[in-house]
Amino acid sequence: MAYHTRTPITNDLDFHAFTRDRITKGEAYMRCDDRDVCLDYTYNLYGNEGCASLYVSDVTNAFKTGKTCKGFWLEARGQEAIQTLDGLLADVDYDIPAFIDWCGALEIDYEVRGEKHVDQARSITISQRESKGVETFSPLALAHLKPLKEIPKKWTLSHVRRLLAAKQYSYCGTELRLTDDYAYDAASEFGKGECSGEAFLKELTEDSSGWRVSKAGGHCNDGDSLAVWCHSFEKRVIKIDLNAGKAKVNESKGANPQPIIPVIAANLSECKPAGILMH
Repeated sequence: MAYHTRTPITNDLDFHAFTRDRITKGEAYMRCDDRDVCLDYTYNLYGNEGCASLYVSDVTNAFKTGKTCKGFWLEARGQEAIQTLDGLLADVDYDIPAFIDWCGALEIDYEVRGEKHVDQARSITISQRESKGVETFSPLALAHLKPLKEIPKKWTLSHVRRLLAAKQYSYCGTELRLTDDYAYDAASEFGKGECSGEAFLKELTEDSSGWRVSKAGGHCNDGDSLAVWCHSFEKRVIKIDLNAGKAKVNESKGANPQPIIPVIAANLSECKPAGILMH
């Protein structure tokens, strides 16, 4: 199961095309002029009806202290509602920043409890989400996290995030993951295996609750492995290589550029997709 890939997603927003997979999720980041945006979509098939969820957010302030990032979550249940949702996007020519601004201009009091709807038929619900910049991830803003110049005397999660953002590691993986199903854990080898460092960075940025750097990692040297635990049921291991980030940057500069299909095409042809997370 691929957790993080760099392949572009489809060039249209046809949720019905995902019914074959029954459950489809994807997340893409794009730079549109001077704004960075995130597009997250989910399609679930319930019986003969589908449920489409769409989350759009402005992540221009990702990783920035004292800043916030605002987004909107829309959900449409049933074929007609999904078509209506697609129609709302079509009204702004599938321009995601413009769609975010449209959602923000709606005369809706999000502080009041209860469902909010964007259409007269009340078939599409909407909610607003706001997060701190330092708790918002974006692969377009990794430069805000400065690389480590030396091994810190005492490791913190902030150091780990900077290490991951700068790709100053030669390996990142899960060494142990425990659930309440021992048979499943044993069959899956307790989740052991290599994982995406950027995906781990996303986890630590958006929800660092429970994560800590092992005390044993307090005296790590370059080339050693750093242990990061989530409570006592999950352990990630990162092999430190402070020079790896520089080498990877040089490799990317010398690589031949790969063609990228713009997300949803239309006016997004000027946007630069940064990647997609597939779950």
